[in-house]
Amino acid sequence: RTKFLSSTLVISLLFPSFGVYLILEGELKFSKQLVYENLKAQVNAYQDTLTPTLLFEDSDTANEIISSLSYNPLIKKASLSKFSKKQTFVFANLNGESATPAIEEEEIWDVDSLTITKAIKANNEILGYFSMTRSLEDLITKKDQFIGFGLMAWLIIISVIVLITLWYQSSLTRPMQELMKVSEKISIEKNYNIRAKEMSKDEFGRLTRIFNQMMDSLNNSDQKLRHYNAAMEKQVKLRTEELS
Repeated sequence: RTKFLSSTLVISLLFPSFGVYLILEGELKFSKQLVYENLKAQVNAYQDTLTPTLLFEDSDTANEIISSLSYNPLIKKASLSKFSKKQTFVFANLNGESATPAIEEEEIWDVDSLTITKAIKANNEILGYFSMTRSLEDLITKKDQFIGFGLMAWLIIISVIVLITLWYQSSLTRPMQELMKVSEKISIEKNYNIRAKEMSKDEFGRLTRIFNQMMDSLNNSDQKLRHYNAAMEKQVKLRTEELS
């Protein structure tokens, strides 16, 4: 019965925790998708803005446009590569840092960053590539918070399961301990007037009632036996006196 209750408690408490896990996982996926859509929209916007700079080979304007990304601390890298028949080279980049020229469109999810590279075209001809790298530090922080929250929830659930199980086990053992204590006391003191306390209304309470009824019956039998013995002793005493 204890095992059944423990299993029931575990299952009933695991379902809410599993629901919390799904909610947190869904929230994390939503945040990740939101980051992706936002970065993609930024790349597309800058892609259109930077097209004239490649057409007119205006690297100064391209650098000014890309430098406007410095307001966002999550943007770690941004570069504009110019494509020619001979080679592809970096035409402009953020903060003047060295960068590797992009040679194809790609989306790279790294451990701590997301990079999106788009081709810049004019009349279906590739002029170059614009690449932007965003830090995922905010997502990592949110993920760590979710993990901490999940661990805290699991600890609370485990604590609740342990406390309820201990309480239930105690509610099961207390009636048995009461019966054992009363039985030992009756055995030692030979006092059949002692009764066990009824601590519950379940089968253990019924067992206690049966035990007390048995003790009532035993006490009645003992009283009758004592009365019979006393009467016999009185008769023997009188008979002895008459013979004397």
